[in-house]
Amino acid sequence: MGEYGAVATAILEQDGYSDNDVAHTIVDSDGYFVIDPKTRKITGESKKITQFDHESECISFKLPRYVEGHDMSSCTNVEVHYINISTTRQENAGIYDVTDLAVMADDENTVQFTWLISENATQYDGLLSFLIMFKCERNGEVEYRWSTGINSDIIVDKGMNNGSVIVAEYSDILVQWEQRLFSAEDSAINNIETKAEEMMSNVTQHCEKTYNTFNTNVNKKMSAMTEHATSTYSEFSQQVEDKAREVLASIPEDYSELSSEVSELKSNNQDILTRVSTLEQAVTDKVNYLELVDSETSQIYHLKIVNGKLIITDQTLPEEEVVPS
Repeated sequence: MGEYGAVATAILEQDGYSDNDVAHTIVDSDGYFVIDPKTRKITGESKKITQFDHESECISFKLPRYVEGHDMSSCTNVEVHYINISTTRQENAGIYDVTDLAVMADDENTVQFTWLISENATQYDGLLSFLIMFKCERNGEVEYRWSTGINSDIIVDKGMNNGSVIVAEYSDILVQWEQRLFSAEDSAINNIETKAEEMMSNVTQHCEKTYNTFNTNVNKKMSAMTEHATSTYSEFSQQVEDKAREVLASIPEDYSELSSEVSELKSNNQDILTRVSTLEQAVTDKVNYLELVDSETSQIYHLKIVNGKLIITDQTLPEEEVVPS
């Protein structure tokens, strides 16, 4: 079986297959087709297969696990895009979905996978060209895509050995096929981007509409609150003003009563002063003194003016004493 056939068998065994499970297990006993991440060129031994062969040939590929820092083992889709061109320039294109992408058991820095060739790729005797496309997709969107160059080392013939002539003759068809291939990919991406832009536009319009509605409602609410506050303030202001008028109206009357009481006090005080003055004058008018009798105790008091002061004594003053002026 050889080294590579043993590796392929080991991969099948890792996936749970055995001779009893699969009657026609195909393994690749040839060398790997190696993918160079820098040049993107696929190199390997030229291979011949026969027209209408179906799942009788398996081609193994390997490439570095990390390409520009990207872990190729994390790719969700690996596709072999191929085109079979006949000697009469007829063509048949298709896609093979790789199902066994894995890190190599003996080299964790290399990934490998296989392509089981179907009869769709061998319809015509001539050339079988292909390229490999790696993609990471999430929710239908392509987040990563990396492709190899075109390889034309597989010949589908009836015993002819003119591979290099066939490649040169069909180079224009290969270019057209490659353009169609990537044009279809770009078109799909453009469609996704267009849909995304339309969705973003719809979301933006919805957000603007929602914001405008919200803003209008807020403005209405603020207007109502302002109107209520203004009305409440006006009512309060009116109440304060009315109370102020009531207080002001009560001040003159209260003040008049107070003024009247003050005038009455002043009048009473003046009466007292008048009486004291009269008494003083009466004492002053006496030559010597004034004699007063307490009606309860029968005590006799004598009053006289000395240096403008009223002197009261319970002793009898001599008649000859004269009050100083």
